[in-house]
Formats: sequence, structure tokens, C-alpha cells
Amino acid sequence: MNPNRGKFILDQLRRFGSDTNRKHEVSFWLYFPDQASANQAASSIGKNGLETEIAKSATDANWLCLAYCPHIPDEKILDGNKP
Repeated sequence: MNPNRGKFILDQLRRFGSDTNRKHEVSFWLYFPDQASANQAASSIGKNGLETEIAKSATDANWLCLAYCPHIPDEKILDGNKP
């Protein structure tokens, strides 16, 4: 079973007692070489309804654009497809 596939992720959530019919906060950690690029990504992502935070990486010279949103886990979305 591929650990990067939606079915695997949903099975693991259920295995550890998560109610996959309720909203979960999903986070995306995107790293960029400079703050301007991270800000540009945050601006684009924000237009799609996700919340974002920008921060300097704790381990190297990159910049983090953290994007997150609460939603009900969906196998198609987790696989990168539109619902």
C-alpha cells in the first residue's frame, strides 16, 4: 500500500480513532529560497480560501509558507484530484 495515497491516509486516520466524517486541519509546508517568494505563494494560496503563515526556516536559509485549512478528509482530494 502506498503511504502517499488517500486511501492509506484515511485508513491510518481511522486506525488511530479519528472520525473521518468530521473536519480535520490539513497543513501544507512549502519552503522557498527567499521571503518574497514565500509571500507571493501565500498571496496566491490565500485567494483559494486557505490560511497562511510566513516564517524563516528554523533549520536553514529558506522561508516557510505554511498553508492550512479545515476540511473533511476526502480520498480524491488527498490524491491530488478535484472532488
